[in-house]
Amino acid sequence: MKSGFFLFETTIGTCGIAWNEKGINYFGFPEKSVTELSEKIRKCSQTEETKKPPAFIKGIIDRIHKHLDGKFDDFLDLEIDLEGYSDFYKEIYNNLRKVLPGKTVTYAELAEKSGKPGAARAVGTAMGKNPVGFLIPCHRVLSAGNMLGGFSAHGGAKLKAYLLSIEGAFPNLYKNRKKGEIETGVEYLCSRDKKFSRLVESFGPFKVEIDHEQSIFDALFDSIISQQLSGKAASTISARVRTAVQKGKRILPEHILKATDEKLRECGLSRAKTAALRDLSEKTLMKQIPDFQELSNMENEKIIEILTKVKGIGPWTVEMLLIFRLGHLDVWPVNDLGVRKGLSIYLRLKELPTPAETAEFGMKWKPYRTIAAWYFWRLAEKGELKK
Repeated sequence: MKSGFFLFETTIGTCGIAWNEKGINYFGFPEKSVTELSEKIRKCSQTEETKKPPAFIKGIIDRIHKHLDGKFDDFLDLEIDLEGYSDFYKEIYNNLRKVLPGKTVTYAELAEKSGKPGAARAVGTAMGKNPVGFLIPCHRVLSAGNMLGGFSAHGGAKLKAYLLSIEGAFPNLYKNRKKGEIETGVEYLCSRDKKFSRLVESFGPFKVEIDHEQSIFDALFDSIISQQLSGKAASTISARVRTAVQKGKRILPEHILKATDEKLRECGLSRAKTAALRDLSEKTLMKQIPDFQELSNMENEKIIEILTKVKGIGPWTVEMLLIFRLGHLDVWPVNDLGVRKGLSIYLRLKELPTPAETAEFGMKWKPYRTIAAWYFWRLAEKGELKK
């Protein structure tokens, strides 16, 4: 079998695959340019580009296309050339290949599976040196707490999240939904209610930014602080608390529990919010708060049931988590003042609709009520709808 490499187009951009007499020895994710990708593969695989791939490579490329289209493949039958890598790296890569589509593993778990508990950092280094990053699926390796962590391929965490979403590991993130799904939702809303198109014309495309690196604790921390406050006031208090107690890059339950009530109150927190943050911190440390991966596989009602057991967290706070962290498309916060105000303007009501009336009005926009809520928030801010 002669060596070589071949570039091919995919839904994530131009990729490349290299091979030799021992098997596949390089997979290249998209780079800033095709030239840059070609040079990188040539250097790393020590092979030259071919304009026509052999039949077995064409078969692998077809399988990659099908995988990216949702017909998942484990690629376990492929021969991978790992010559030159240490036995520890080979063990890591072999164990990672067993993590199938839709599943994930943390750096620490992979280290333990590979016989080196506590070597999470070494696993991270191995991921950066992975020669066939799609076939040995380093995108399925997460940081502690099932956070995305880094990804050495061009595109970084966004590409990693996209690959995971295709495989169903992160099924509810807006940014990672199948191409056209948001547009389909907007079209559906307009078809259910012709007047809705005026909202789309007025406020443009639906836009909700998801912070993939934000932990569930961090998201609930911000949600508790933002209750009954303007966005600016909430951001100010959140920043004060973080400055006062946070150690490191991220706010942790331990930081809240170690701080005195006086210190937290000095930051602008009420007694009720201080108590709520303490209860959230305690329940998080006691593993009573599901992590991101677990929540991503739950229905809205179950998530609300679990999280409202935390002192100070009601349905609205959980609904904000569903929308702005988990990215669920069918959330309709009937107690939200902005949604009710926007709905009253839209329907030309003399008074704000009650939560029960808001729930009834919203049924026509199911299963894309998050999108509808976003447009009503914009309308509430604007105060009027274009004629």
